Amino acid sequence: MPIRAFVSQNIEQLKVTLCALEQALQSGSLEEIRASGIVTRTGPLKTNEVQLRYNQCRYELHLRAKCTQDPAQRCALLEQYPNPYTEKAMQVHSRSSVGVFGYPLPAPLVPPRE
Repeated sequence: MPIRAFVSQNIEQLKVTLCALEQALQSGSLEEIRASGIVTRTGPLKTNEVQLRYNQCRYELHLRAKCTQDPAQRCALLEQYPNPYTEKAMQVHSRSSVGVFGYPLPAPLVPPRE
């Protein structure tokens, strides 16, 4: 179960927070999010911690979008803010291209997983 770190913010504040986190991830400068109050500690901050806060903010926006009463607005918000924890990563399978006696091997057939 993901931690809900941005419960006290409404949708407009969450959008501003998400923009600040996106800028911090793209630029690499972490002073922007310290100034905005997202992270208050003064020690060293790693990019994976910023990525965690970014996913927490996206998850909170997703939950707020699910609770919207207007169906058209709910659909638009859910399309814009999907659940970040259910996104699938691509699987890559590798295999040696040369067999035991030096003959090339065919590419393996990997069935898709659901």
